[in-house]
Amino acid sequence: MKRGWLRVAVRYPLVVLVLQPEVRRFYARMLLDRDAAGDRETARRLLTEAIEMYRRIGMPKHLEMAEALLAECGYRLISLSRSAG
Repeated sequence: MKRGWLRVAVRYPLVVLVLQPEVRRFYARMLLDRDAAGDRETARRLLTEAIEMYRRIGMPKHLEMAEALLAECGYRLISLSRSAG
């Protein structure tokens, strides 16, 4: 099974690149729905990672969706300006 995913990753690297933040966002949604102890913090971490990945690969609509979920868990992402100086 593991080798199957390795073949997919090698053959379709863009698919894997796009799926990584998607899986994080979907899992964070599940954690927020479940709302067990520690779920919000884990969701926050996953969404923060997904947001960075969406920015890096240029998926603005998905970035907005992840930021909305982050706000739902009671967090706000602090934007750091890269043009400071």
